[in-house]
Amino acid sequence: GAVAADALLGSSLDTTALLHCCLAAEETVAGRHLDNIAPSLLGGIVLVRSLDPIDVVRLPIPDGLCIVLAHPSQRLRTSEARGVLPTTLPRSDVVHQLAQVGAIVAACFANDLALLGRAIDDRIAEPARAPLLPGFVEAKRVAMEAGALGASISGAGPTAFAFVAGVAAGERVAAAMREAYGTAGVDCTTRVTH
Repeated sequence: GAVAADALLGSSLDTTALLHCCLAAEETVAGRHLDNIAPSLLGGIVLVRSLDPIDVVRLPIPDGLCIVLAHPSQRLRTSEARGVLPTTLPRSDVVHQLAQVGAIVAACFANDLALLGRAIDDRIAEPARAPLLPGFVEAKRVAMEAGALGASISGAGPTAFAFVAGVAAGERVAAAMREAYGTAGVDCTTRVTH
């Protein structure tokens, strides 16, 4: 919407200005964050280093990376998913999570799909949100067994994602995830994408 409005007005805004406009709109809907906006506007994998001032870093996409998106037919309000997040964390979990962020950045720059997969190890949000998502735990398990490099909950959910090396692996993982959700009594659509 911001890009379209800017185009109608002569395309005078730079990327940072567009991000500011999008951030103001997002804040009224889902809170003050760029985790959806920045990659949507810039494309690819984006690290949001700071909001004040806005500082985003585009990361290279490792060769062969595909993503399986498994969208179960269930609703989960972002506010509900946020509400189950812990308010305090053990230092060991924070250190672990920071190490995973570093590993993701390193994997992108090193073109290392295996490291990227190992870095998808969320010990904060995923354990808190998984009970809200019937079928997710089993879908993640079968995704890994079917060849996923890593898998987790996409944002607040209910969509789950799995990183895979190539489309063929993605199709196997997608089928396994659909079946796992189906076994849990939850319809699920999947998509394999770059």
